[in-house]
Amino acid sequence: MFLEAARVLKEAFERTAFPELLELLEEVYRESGTDEQILEMVGKLHNSRQRSVPSSLLFAKLLYQCDRLDEVSKVLDKVKLPAGSTKFPMAILGSEDKGQQMTEVWSDLYHALRYLIAVRQERSEDALQEAKPLLREAKILE
Repeated sequence: MFLEAARVLKEAFERTAFPELLELLEEVYRESGTDEQILEMVGKLHNSRQRSVPSSLLFAKLLYQCDRLDEVSKVLDKVKLPAGSTKFPMAILGSEDKGQQMTEVWSDLYHALRYLIAVRQERSEDALQEAKPLLREAKILE
C-alpha cells in the first residue's frame, strides 16, 4: 500500500514538479516505517536528469534521519544555491507570497542540514557559517 502510494506520488512529481507532492511523499515514507524502497525512489528523483532542489533536499533530509551523514554531504554538494544568497529560483504555482515561503523553507532546510552535519562532525567554523543564513535579522526586527 505505502509503496504504491509512493510510486504514484513520485510519478506525479516527475510530471508536474509540484513541491507539495514531495511533502506527501515524505509523509508516506514516515507512515511506512521508513521503507528503504521509498527512500530509493526519492534517491532516483535526486539522481534524475530533471533533478530539482526540493527533491534533492528531501533526499538529503531522509538520509540525515537515517544517520547517513556521508551520503547527505554528497547530496548537498550537488545542490547549488546562488553565491551570496539564501534564495534560489523555483517555479511554484499560486501566489507570489507562497512561492517566497516555499523558497525560504527549502533554503532553510539546506542550511540546517549543512549546519547539523558540521556540528556532528565537530567543524565549528563551518557550523557558524551555515547558521548565518538561518538567523535572518529581518525576522527578528519584525
